[in-house]
Amino acid sequence: MARRHGRDYFDLHSAGRMPDSGLRIFEPVFAAHVRHTCQNQDMSVEARALSLRRLMRDSAAIRLLAADNAPVILALIAEYFPRGTRARPAAEVYELMVTDFEVLASEFSMPRTPQNYCNDWVKAGWLIRKSGKSSHGETLEPSEEALSALEAIERWEAPVTTVTASRVESISSALQRLARDTNEDIASRVASLEEERDRIDREIEKARRGQFERLTAAEAEERVQDVLNMAMAVPSDFARVRHELEALNHQLRRQLLDPEGYRGEVLEETLQRNHITETAIATAARKAGVRDFSEVACMILESNGSISTLRAGQKIDPDLLVGVEGAEKVL
Repeated sequence: MARRHGRDYFDLHSAGRMPDSGLRIFEPVFAAHVRHTCQNQDMSVEARALSLRRLMRDSAAIRLLAADNAPVILALIAEYFPRGTRARPAAEVYELMVTDFEVLASEFSMPRTPQNYCNDWVKAGWLIRKSGKSSHGETLEPSEEALSALEAIERWEAPVTTVTASRVESISSALQRLARDTNEDIASRVASLEEERDRIDREIEKARRGQFERLTAAEAEERVQDVLNMAMAVPSDFARVRHELEALNHQLRRQLLDPEGYRGEVLEETLQRNHITETAIATAARKAGVRDFSEVACMILESNGSISTLRAGQKIDPDLLVGVEGAEKVL
């Protein structure tokens, strides 16, 4: 590690990790990156401040970190959803929260019911509620934003050393691959691949003779820690991809049910306002003898809280839908 113009930098050459030839090939890419970085630095303080203010206002992760009960919320997410990989039945989460609230009572005031807190956390974008299977009912799982906030806290709890030998080696290898893959000269690319092949052949021959480098305990521990640090970022990435795929699947199902944009449409705001889940809709459809939602023209929330189902394929008398929100969509 050295200092230049008041900034820290790591000399890859002095570390013996990167050949000069690889860096020379990569110099045009470095130069382009430096130009791009300098252009970005032209952003005014005012523009950056406004951008950060929008981020702090709109980010559920930042709101979570600033919440009064943030320590409790983050602790519950960490304990109930290890690595954020599995949704749990809401009833099970509520039971766990009742027990944990009793333990936390001496340090944290949590006077409301678990259901009330979870409803608020769903609205805040920290939890995601889904209609589950009939045997389990609704499920809860942390949102991508909540996992991002938890990862930030975990990094602050156990700061990661920025420069390690294994990390420098990984960066060096990535730079050399990028240099090779961005090089349009066929001869140079072939020469680079052949050099890599010769290096692997030499390593194979050494391994056959038992001549290979053995990691020390400290080196092995360092590499394991690097892997764990990288793995910490996986849950929120998986959560984001999973939620995007589920949203796409939901959209595709709607399109299949309703190619014209009407049939099969779910009024999300109405459902949320009246606390109706997709499980309740499916139950009402089954009671009406529906085998597929393509058989449904519309479903109506009655004033007594029940759900009525009108089948598709038959003309609907407008008088039946007087005062029904959204009636124009099926008439």
